[in-house]
Amino acid sequence: MSKAQQLNPKKMDYRCERCWSENDINLFSKSEFLGSHAKGFVILCERCKGEAPLEEGKEDAFENLFLKFASPKELIQYYDSQSEAEALEKWCEKRGLDTSEVQVVDEEEVEEDVSLGNVEDHYTPYGYELKSGMLNIINGDAEVVLHIYDQYMSGHTMESIARGLVKSREGKGNGWNAGVVRDILKNPAYAGYEFKGGDVKKAEYQPIIPKDLFNSVQVRIQRNIRNPRYRAKPLILGD
Repeated sequence: MSKAQQLNPKKMDYRCERCWSENDINLFSKSEFLGSHAKGFVILCERCKGEAPLEEGKEDAFENLFLKFASPKELIQYYDSQSEAEALEKWCEKRGLDTSEVQVVDEEEVEEDVSLGNVEDHYTPYGYELKSGMLNIINGDAEVVLHIYDQYMSGHTMESIARGLVKSREGKGNGWNAGVVRDILKNPAYAGYEFKGGDVKKAEYQPIIPKDLFNSVQVRIQRNIRNPRYRAKPLILGD
């Protein structure tokens, strides 16, 4: 491919390498998706470009999963599976990979509202106990909450964190799953904020995690959602 072709693919007979669209295509450096070490270029339409995973060092997932299957439906049909997670497990098994290395977000789950830990309604988040209308930290469970946040920021998926907690029998024991982990990661109660009158406001009880850590996790959660239709503005806590 000549430099002229690389810089202006719209003048050539090219298609999006993922969905074969001829509309709104452009050429992008793979380093934009996989980090500065990645070499080469890829032609994508604007929609697929927005859905591309941003995971440094995951060339195999980018080239042989994202580019090969234009939708979860194609992936599910190709592997004769009942869900995207099952199909992904088969894809990983074929390559000898751990499924925890690839994030799967259930589209229905993304759209659900997450409880914000309303103290006034006597909702008690895991890691706290309610005494005289005040949330008090349970030290052992609070350590599990911190572990969940640290693990997620270290690159672990919600699924792999849940599996690790089940294996170690921490806190909820076998009650851990990706949904429970997600609720903890999305709950501002752990940063010392509560839901009042439709707003999230600073509370008087002691937080388990720093506010900055909570905000960083919210940004990472939205970034890990591959389909931009299901991304939302992250909940960023202020002063």
